[in-house]
Amino acid sequence: MDVRQPILTNGGDWLTKFGEAWKVQISQAQEKFKGGIELVCHPSTYPTDVPILYVKKELICEVLK
Repeated sequence: MDVRQPILTNGGDWLTKFGEAWKVQISQAQEKFKGGIELVCHPSTYPTDVPILYVKKELICEVLK
């Protein structure tokens, strides 16, 4: 089983529905916080259902705002 293959959930294929919007949101976050976002794991390249952003600890509260 390839964990990178989309699995339909009760909401459908999230990557198909939200993939482009996630790319835009991630790009905006990277632009706004520059080097504050250390790593991005996107469902198209990483076995996860939603994007995961690793943020420097000093900026966690600012990013969450």
